[in-house]
Amino acid sequence: MSLSTILANVRTQLATAIGGAVIIHDGIRHAPDDSTFRSLFRDTANSRLNAWMVTHSATDEEFDGLNSLSIRTHEIVCVGLYALDDPGAGTSMTSEIAFRAQVESVAAQLRQNYTLGGQAMNASPPDTAVFELRMFHSHLCHYAEVRFDALERVSYTGP
Repeated sequence: MSLSTILANVRTQLATAIGGAVIIHDGIRHAPDDSTFRSLFRDTANSRLNAWMVTHSATDEEFDGLNSLSIRTHEIVCVGLYALDDPGAGTSMTSEIAFRAQVESVAAQLRQNYTLGGQAMNASPPDTAVFELRMFHSHLCHYAEVRFDALERVSYTGP
């Protein structure tokens, strides 16, 4: 187990949950111009902004001296972007419904695979910490952050 294998498995879990041509990045990506932004975040099947980025925001470590173990708690953050598409008629925004379904699928997949394919000792239930609209390179997008903790067991040798 390591942070990199945990993050790799989370990306696999997202791909399983969402399917299709969604783009899933390792880490938070930045684009200096709109052309690069589109190439990084636009899915090929629907030609719409639809991408996820997987990173971690913190790691805490505690020693378990009796067992020569250390438990590392990684806060994992899954950031999703989805192009806003409001048809202007009716009572619902179709893109918000589609993106909400993605976020719920991601949470359900992570909840069911709490050992992240054996890469984590355990993982907390996922929280949708943010679900809002944000501007990215002059594109108004749905934005979400799904956060959870993944516990990693590390053996160490004492003095």
